[in-house]
Amino acid sequence: MIREFECSSVVPADLRAVSALFWDAAAWQRVWSPMDQIQIEYDDGVHQEFWMTVNRDGLDERVRTVRFRYEESLIRFFTPNPPPMMRQHAGSWDFAHHPDGTVVTATRRFAMKDRFDDSSLKRQWNADAFADSFQSRVDAILASFSSHFSDAGGRHD
Repeated sequence: MIREFECSSVVPADLRAVSALFWDAAAWQRVWSPMDQIQIEYDDGVHQEFWMTVNRDGLDERVRTVRFRYEESLIRFFTPNPPPMMRQHAGSWDFAHHPDGTVVTATRRFAMKDRFDDSSLKRQWNADAFADSFQSRVDAILASFSSHFSDAGGRHD
């Protein structure tokens, strides 16, 4: 079953700065604390591939992401090596002008594995429980970016 959601947040900075920071995968470690490591494989400003290590519930996951940038207003991506409990994962970051900065809209399409039992990670996942918490995690990413720009006075350093 394919699941889908969308969530949005206003980030207090201009669209160009917000879009640039979302594209700068290496900078995510400064903005979003669960990201522990990033390894950029390719980036020509329009196409990007990277591996990231993300901490979820005290355990590290290694995820490969391929992204495509459309001007400054849209980043689409898919994860050929998604988190271990997913069969597939794709989405986008959409940026739009707003009087208070930039509206960032995150969309996600994903499919959970029917059963996930990885004894090496010592955890079992309930697909429905994970899917329910996934949107909260994306909301937290948006909040982290908003806080980053609030703390920086709207600048991306």
